[in-house]
Amino acid sequence: ESGIYSNLLLNQGRGFPLYRPKPRTNLPKEYKQTGVAIGDIGRVTADGGFDFFFKIYLPADDPIN
Repeated sequence: ESGIYSNLLLNQGRGFPLYRPKPRTNLPKEYKQTGVAIGDIGRVTADGGFDFFFKIYLPADDPIN
């Protein structure tokens, strides 16, 4: 169940489960090709998705950013 999974993650301090983990359609094609990675900065939306802002490990002028 998603409720059990969510409680286990949150109580252990191991992350925040995304209920809609697929990427948004307005992201750069370079981001869609590589997918989610450590260092992605964004916010969790009210519907349980993730709004990507930028990758902290890439330069500001990188096409993904």
